[in-house]
Amino acid sequence: GRPPEDPDGSDRWIDSSFFEQPRKVLAEWFPDLRDVPLLETRACHYELSVSRNFIIDRHPALDNVWIAGGGSAEGFKFGPVVGEYVAE
Repeated sequence: GRPPEDPDGSDRWIDSSFFEQPRKVLAEWFPDLRDVPLLETRACHYELSVSRNFIIDRHPALDNVWIAGGGSAEGFKFGPVVGEYVAE
């Protein structure tokens, strides 16, 4: 993997070489799309803890504040369970 990235310092630029292999596969399966220009790219930050587990704990200085994160792309489906846990 890559080292952690500072979201405030990232330009979110994607190197064009990243798209070479996917474009080859796309051209193989969908020949009519071979020469279609790529109009837009987006780089989105992926929130994931080092252990790949959720981070759920009380804030060290504020007893009534909980921190819940680290779930990234699949974390949203656990939102209700995490919410119930911290509410109890």
